Amino acid sequence: MSSRFESFDHLFDPVLILNQKHEIVYFNNQVPTFMKLPPRILKSKSKIIQLCDTADMDLQEWVNKALLSFDVMTSPEIRMHLPHDPETEYNVILKVIPLQSDEGVSYAIVFHDKTVEINLHNKYRDQLDELKKTHSQILQADKLNTLGELTANISHEINNPLTIAAGHSELIRDCLISRAPEKKLKHIEEANSTVIESLERVSQIIKNMKDFLHKSEDEKEYCDLDTLVDAAIEWILPTAKKSGIEIKKIHK
Repeated sequence: MSSRFESFDHLFDPVLILNQKHEIVYFNNQVPTFMKLPPRILKSKSKIIQLCDTADMDLQEWVNKALLSFDVMTSPEIRMHLPHDPETEYNVILKVIPLQSDEGVSYAIVFHDKTVEINLHNKYRDQLDELKKTHSQILQADKLNTLGELTANISHEINNPLTIAAGHSELIRDCLISRAPEKKLKHIEEANSTVIESLERVSQIIKNMKDFLHKSEDEKEYCDLDTLVDAAIEWILPTAKKSGIEIKKIHK
């Protein structure tokens, strides 16, 4: 019987041949390599369940059902373990093909091993995740580097409104401890407005810094373009002034 199945030796996938009693009567040259068993041991096995098992499904039950259908049937992708190597997991797709001949019906069971393909996919996926992580870290490091270059200018921008606010606070205090503070209400109100504007300026600068440092590369949302441009101009204005560059926002 084996001579009529020798053509299966030219296939790259492992193939088992079963007779009408569902017993293994032949295996091609790829089976010993796939099963990692010598032909002598393989010849002593008569049932497919003796060669492999799976946690995903009852392998023998599925094979029996496929054999009884008398049609070509393909299994879903299953995780398979070999009895002699239970620690290794294989990802395999089985195909059962009925074979008609003068000697009766037999069945070819083809093992399509996708383990290498899946392992490569998982490896490349892990590498891609690592690249994304590295890219994110580089972006963050670049932001911190840029922040370091702008620190001097930012410090200057913050000190200016704080100095103004401190000066006008002194003015308010002097007015309040004077002999007739009620006569200086206009000066107090103007000084108070200047203090509030200066502190709001400091608050806006700090907010811009937080927005710049916030990690949001993966977040997408709608925003007002004018607000975005204003924030960008305000952020780079100190450096631009230091370099003698004038920035103007043109409205069309």
